[in-house]
Amino acid sequence: MVKKEYIEKFKDFLTSSKVLKALYLFAFTVILTIIIASQNFLFQSIVENGISKKDIIAQKTLSVEDVKRTELHKREVAQKVEPILVPAEDDFIKSNLEILQNSVVQIRKRQPQQMKNYVS
Repeated sequence: MVKKEYIEKFKDFLTSSKVLKALYLFAFTVILTIIIASQNFLFQSIVENGISKKDIIAQKTLSVEDVKRTELHKREVAQKVEPILVPAEDDFIKSNLEILQNSVVQIRKRQPQQMKNYVS
């Protein structure tokens, strides 16, 4: 009788939500650890301290690119793409520059008059 009660309590304990969540977390951690460790173990014979131990052999056939044609194609495509930013209008910049220059001139004209007021 006593054993059955302990078994029932143990079943209830194992099926509680907190214990199940802890078991899921533990299982997930173990799986990730195995995956990461296996990568290191599998590539240990190939790479040591970031340097390859084995020679890398290229394919028998190599494809050669025509650099001039590639650059020409890039330029053609670049000309077809519309710019994202459009330069500001020249009139807008010129008018702002004129306003700024006029303001500077007016400030310079006022300064000698203000200096006379301070001196006297």
